[in-house]
Amino acid sequence: MPLAHAGSPSRWYFVHPWIDTLCAGGLSILVFAGAAAASSWFSTAGHSLPSALQVVVFLQWIINWPHFSATSYRLLRVPENRREFPLTTYLIPVLVGGAIVASLNSPAVVAPYFIKFFMLWSPYHFTAQSLGISLLYARRAGYDISAGERRALAAFLFGTFLVSTARAEVSTAPHSFFGILYPGLGLPGELVIVLKILMYAGGLHFLLSTYRRFVKNGERLPLVLPVIAVAQYVWFVVGYFYPAFYLLVPMFHALQYLLIAWVMELKENHSGRTAGQITIAWGTANILCGAALFLVLPRTVAAFGVPLDLALGVIIAGVQIHHFFVDGVIWKLRNPRVANPLTVGWDRAAPAAQKAA
Repeated sequence: MPLAHAGSPSRWYFVHPWIDTLCAGGLSILVFAGAAAASSWFSTAGHSLPSALQVVVFLQWIINWPHFSATSYRLLRVPENRREFPLTTYLIPVLVGGAIVASLNSPAVVAPYFIKFFMLWSPYHFTAQSLGISLLYARRAGYDISAGERRALAAFLFGTFLVSTARAEVSTAPHSFFGILYPGLGLPGELVIVLKILMYAGGLHFLLSTYRRFVKNGERLPLVLPVIAVAQYVWFVVGYFYPAFYLLVPMFHALQYLLIAWVMELKENHSGRTAGQITIAWGTANILCGAALFLVLPRTVAAFGVPLDLALGVIIAGVQIHHFFVDGVIWKLRNPRVANPLTVGWDRAAPAAQKAA
């Protein structure tokens, strides 16, 4: 199967080297650098929301919420996905829905552990996506990552998540999510040090291995890979100390995802419409569905007497847990229906649109 590395390096990317690199994590690095240099941007003026929080509220509508909708959209729109993953399509929504109902009916007993489950899985999901996208771009560039290099890269990326999680779980004091208190794990502080050592060791091993390949064979690591790794480090290790920046991390994760989901929509949509028409329809559908999931649904539940904070916390967690399940099956690169559109070269337009033209 011909890979995208044939021809110009620009073919390694879906849109353009700089656009892909910014979406994959480069933008988050720039924003973090700006935030660190100009912390006044995050200040509170009077009784208004901090500037960063205002940005987050806006970005939820156009990036965060649509990225969750895009997962379900792809699962349900593509018949092959429904046939291939019947348990994910039909059983998982029932199980997650049951957990949501149980949490709403037992806010002091069930809800805290439902939220805890979500809080532990969420950064793991972020990290697994970063690793998957790194391997995807390496494959498009024809850069064959060895088993040892993959383990080293995974050690670094998952190390960032584990360091952040362990650091937050040293205390047994409860945390709060929309007013729902959930317990801390009380992990030993020494674990953070051990995890940091493993994280840095993995990163160093990967850098040394790729440097040796460059010296020996002239193989250049695609720029987007170190950008993704640095972004992941910023999100979980150093960004942790900038709470206002930390609010933006889910948006940067969603941006990574939306680029790939959009590419697949252009590849799989055979409606005969142009790429622009497909993009507008896809984007509009996901913005509206995302708002329905995160804005309308919790308030509808609250209208039946459930406290709004409880409804928001439980439903937001439930929608994301469902997303984690679905995401885990529909993007496997070992599936030819996923790998072929994402790893071969493309002409930056939907095939159907090209025929129509």
